[in-house]
Parts: sequence; structure tokens; C-alpha cells
Amino acid sequence: MFLRATPRKKEGKAHRYWSIVENRRLADGRVLQRHVLYLGEINDSQQRAGRRSIEVLDAGAGEARSLALLLYACHDRLLAHKCALFDHHTQRWRELFQVRFDVLLYDLTSTDFESNPPFAEGDKRHFGYSRDHRGDGVQLLIALIVTPEGLPLAYEVLPGNTVDNPTLRDFLARSEAHYGRARRTWVMDPGIPTEAVLEQMRAANPPVHRLVGTPKGRLTRLEKALIERPWQTARAGVQLMLLPQDGELYVFAQSADRLAKERAMRRREGRYLLRTNLTHVDPAELWNHYLQLLPLEAAFRHLKGDLAIRPIYHQHEQRIEAHIFIAFLAYCLHVTPQDHRRQARLATPL
Repeated sequence: MFLRATPRKKEGKAHRYWSIVENRRLADGRVLQRHVLYLGEINDSQQRAGRRSIEVLDAGAGEARSLALLLYACHDRLLAHKCALFDHHTQRWRELFQVRFDVLLYDLTSTDFESNPPFAEGDKRHFGYSRDHRGDGVQLLIALIVTPEGLPLAYEVLPGNTVDNPTLRDFLARSEAHYGRARRTWVMDPGIPTEAVLEQMRAANPPVHRLVGTPKGRLTRLEKALIERPWQTARAGVQLMLLPQDGELYVFAQSADRLAKERAMRRREGRYLLRTNLTHVDPAELWNHYLQLLPLEAAFRHLKGDLAIRPIYHQHEQRIEAHIFIAFLAYCLHVTPQDHRRQARLATPL
């Protein structure tokens, strides 16, 4: 649903009349629009003052009450419930889909703004490395945690010029509080955990296992040692080369299918150097763990595409973060029926 303004002129004066309109897709593919509610004339001053409201029935109280319409002020009340929502999701994913939290996926993305500096001191909007190749505008970063099934658990908003990831330590600590102390494996792309954070994960009790992609520079340093190692076949089309070093295991993976696909898309080639402290795990299982980052990449695509998280037009930082909060809620709703169908397929006997 969306708001539609219809301009009209009366006695030489311009007027705008507002309606709530719904798009409905028909069986033949056409889109039919229908008016859901006629709101009448709402001028700019009325919107700013928040004088327009609608009457809704409060079932709990058994009486009607007024709700503000077309106001951004409601955003200011959302963020107080952020942590409670994360806890609620953890419990509901566990109840609905029997989700385990022994493997968690962590990644970063950026989102841009239709606004330019200068901003107030401490504002999170900054120029920085854009994962969408939009270095012409200010941005902020979103760190997201999802399960291997693609169910979102939590997120954090970081300044747009963040290089190191200072909140990863906090995420690791909160994961214990939310999901219990366990032999948990974190799967991450290159560049996210610093060496200091990796050392912290190694020293944790119980140990925090991790499987991370490795920057190409480390591959160059290890190239000579890797050349001397034999190839192993993980599955059809996937070959692995293993290099134990300093209590860790480097896994050089080459996927023929992904290589062909990514060359066709003119992206990075389908070769990966992975680094892990899971030294006794089947390398083929490590490769499958790393491929589970794909649901996280899909989550970012949905947030930026279907759910239109960007560009963000809000000017107040609190409402910017509330905008992202709403997009996160929408994504939770988006993936719930998908995982429900997946669970139903798994439960159906062949």
C-alpha cells in the first residue's frame, strides 16, 4: 500500500487530496490498483503538526482510540524495543523452526543517503568504503547476524567510515547471553575480524570456533607452501588443498561451478582461501559452512531491493536507525513463510 496525492485547483488555489492505494497483482500478471481509504485534503502544516489521525478499535480496551497518521514521530519510540525484539526472535525461531545456534553467520553492508555533510559531531553518516561502489555519498554500515537457514537474529548500525569492526567483540559476548555458552562456529567474510578479535576467539572458554575468508595478500604469502600440498576432492566439481600452520588450518578451495558462474558475472573468481581453528573437522564440511554465507548475501539483497532500505531520506539519526529497524522487521516477516515452507518439505515423507 502507498499514499497517493491528487492535485486539484479550486478558484485558482492548488489543493492536494490524499488516498491510501493498494497494488494487487492479478493471475494474468497485470497490476490492479484500488483505493483503500480516502483521507481528504492534508496540507503541509497539518502533516508537520500531526493533526491528522484515524480512529481504530482497541480490542483490549474495548473502545476506539486515535492513532497518528503520516507522522515520523512514531519512529522515535521504536529503538527502545530493539534488544527485546532480538530476544523474542531467538525464542520464536527456536519454537517454530527448531533452530540451533551452533553456527552463526556475520557480515557487513553499507547503505547510502540522499543528504550531504556537514552533520553534527558524533553522527554516524560518513564517507567511507562503499560495498555498493557508491563512494560519492555518505553512508553508514549495517552488521547483520543470521542463522544458516537465513533467519535474521540481530543487527548493529556502525559509522560509515568504520574500518575495524569494534562491535564484533560485543556481538560475541551477546551471543553467549542470547544463545547460551556453546561450541559455536562463526562464519565471516575476509576483512571483518581483526587479528586481535581472532586471538580473543581463540582464548575464549569454551573456545569460539571460526571460519573466515582470507584476503588475497595472505594467499600470496602462503602460495609456495600450498603448491607442495596435494589436491583433495570434497565433492564433484570442488577441490580442496589443506595447509596446517600455527595451530590453524588453511583451506584453499576451488569450485568449478562457481568459477564459471562468477567469471560470467565478471566478479571474483571461484577460488577461496579459508582460515579456521576447526582443525579436526572434515574439510568438505568447512566448505559447506562457508557457502552458508549465501543466505546472508541474499538478506542484504532483499533489504536493499525488495524492502527498499535505501536511499534513506531521514535527517535525524534516531529516525535513521528506526528506519533500519523497520526494514529489519520487514525482512523477518519476509523470511518466516519461506522457512515455514522449508520445514514443511523436510517433514513430508517421501
